Amino acid sequence: MGSPWPYVRALWLRIARRPAPSGWPVGAASALWRALRAATGDDAYERYLAHHRLHHGGDGVPMSRAGFFRAEQRRKWDGVRRCC
Repeated sequence: MGSPWPYVRALWLRIARRPAPSGWPVGAASALWRALRAATGDDAYERYLAHHRLHHGGDGVPMSRAGFFRAEQRRKWDGVRRCC
């Protein structure tokens, strides 16, 4: 398995581009929270909406949060054929 550092660096750069609230403690806490959400995939729906706005413009309606969750679960788990 390769080093995790390229992934960590890419994640940090993606988070660092987002604006943080003013004030050092608030900004640090906000950055930490955004990093935690990005690392766990909790911000996937927000990233999907940003992608939809950027690449699809006004074409179509984005999926609802529940529909997105179902589609992601289907994408992850359909086709898994193993015992453990």
